[in-house]
Amino acid sequence: MVQRPDPASGGGVEDRKCPFCRSEDTEVISLFGSQVMTMQCKCRACGSFFEASKY
Repeated sequence: MVQRPDPASGGGVEDRKCPFCRSEDTEVISLFGSQVMTMQCKCRACGSFFEASKY
């Protein structure tokens, strides 16, 4: 059986850290990024958009 990511949690906290300012205050914008395994996120601290791994 394949385990799917929990959309509410959006992956691990480490995966959702902002790569620009390292803030953990991020939100998932879309569960679909440019690759199958990525999701689009936005940092609430600095306003940057980035992609994070779903798994």
